[in-house]
Amino acid sequence: MLVPAPRDLTAERIRAIRRVPVVVAGSILPGLPSVGVDDVAAGEKATNPLVNLGATRVAYVCRSDHDGTRGVATENRRKGYRRAMARVGLAPWEVEVPFGS
Repeated sequence: MLVPAPRDLTAERIRAIRRVPVVVAGSILPGLPSVGVDDVAAGEKATNPLVNLGATRVAYVCRSDHDGTRGVATENRRKGYRRAMARVGLAPWEVEVPFGS
C-alpha cells in the first residue's frame, strides 16, 4: 500500500496499524520504507529556467491548508524559489491563495 504522509503520521502509528506492506510517499519516516522529495531543490529548479530566460517578475503562488497554515512542502519550495530569485538579484513576489478559493 502506498500512503501519503499526513503531518500527524508517525512510524509508530503505521507500525501499530500495519497489516500489509506500506511505503510512505512524500516524507521520509525513519524505520519505514519511504520516498521523499527535496522540496527546496524542487522550488529552485522550477524557478531557475524562468530567471535564466530573463524573466524579471516570477511569482510563487501557493495555497494555505484547510486549517489556514502552510504545509512543510510549501514552505520548503518557497525557500528554493527565494534562493533562485536571490541568486539573480530579483525580489520575490509571493501570492498565497486561501484554502477553498
